[in-house]
Amino acid sequence: MMKEWMKRNIHNENIKTISHLEVSLKNKSIEMMTNDLIWYSIFWENNLDESISLQLQNTCTHWSKLPKKYQDILDCYYPNTEIVDYCFQYQTSYHLFCIHSEIPLSLSEEALLFKALPTLKYHIYKIKKDNKNKYKLPIRDKNIFKLNKLDKEEPEKIKNKEKRYRFGDINLTALEIKYMLCLISLMSQKEIAYHHKVSETSVRKIIINVKKKYGNEHMSNSKLFTELRKSGVTLTYLDHLLP
Repeated sequence: MMKEWMKRNIHNENIKTISHLEVSLKNKSIEMMTNDLIWYSIFWENNLDESISLQLQNTCTHWSKLPKKYQDILDCYYPNTEIVDYCFQYQTSYHLFCIHSEIPLSLSEEALLFKALPTLKYHIYKIKKDNKNKYKLPIRDKNIFKLNKLDKEEPEKIKNKEKRYRFGDINLTALEIKYMLCLISLMSQKEIAYHHKVSETSVRKIIINVKKKYGNEHMSNSKLFTELRKSGVTLTYLDHLLP
């Protein structure tokens, strides 16, 4: 499950554990998956779910910045290690990725990991699809419902899907830009479709249309990335690709 994904996507021996928690406001539930069953037990035995709203307030949170009990738990079970949380909100759910490493990750390591997380989200979705309700527990931290992060992660410039933006001689719609950002982040068409709640066919059509605009609907993705970089798309939205 999780170990298989790590083996394929994470080539960093410094990372000990990756855990994913989905906090559903709609279902009032928490689901947790991890490649370390010991850490799974530690999380629930120490009632960390009762204050999980603290981990959902920012896109990136280091445990050293959280209340002392978090660091105490880490020091007790895994001394001299580090945990950083990445949090995203999609519609009515929060997705929290907890990255446990031997030493603090460098900026370049964080960037590479951040780009890989959407593929992990899709991998977890496939696992849970075959194990409905197996991992669900009720939300106990009521502060979660007081958080207001809707649309916070979505760049203001690209909320209007029909609006067009000019890059040299190329006009791209806001929706095309959103899909290009996903593609640059190494998400597959299937993962982009799941992420945006649309069909894979719709995603494929938009990607082909963008390739047509750059002169060749059959060009490889790597060639498309080069064209996006040349026309300034990548540079314009770089701050939305990294935490």
